[in-house]
Amino acid sequence: MERNGLFKAIDEYLKPKMKEAYNLDESTILSHIGITSVEFVMLLVFVENEFGITFEDDDLLMSNDITLGAFVNRIMELGE
Repeated sequence: MERNGLFKAIDEYLKPKMKEAYNLDESTILSHIGITSVEFVMLLVFVENEFGITFEDDDLLMSNDITLGAFVNRIMELGE
């Protein structure tokens, strides 16, 4: 799983769901761009289906300060 491809897939998934246009990067805090806990779970499901990984129960809880970079890092860990 390549980091840039993963980031691009998440970016393409999130952009149509956001109420405002944002430039997403590694430091983007998901809650600051309007991602709710329900939308976060939907994002997890998308990533699981798209990349064939399974998140652990602890991953289902969205931290208020999780960045897109930290989220991608976690996906990379699970995909190893």
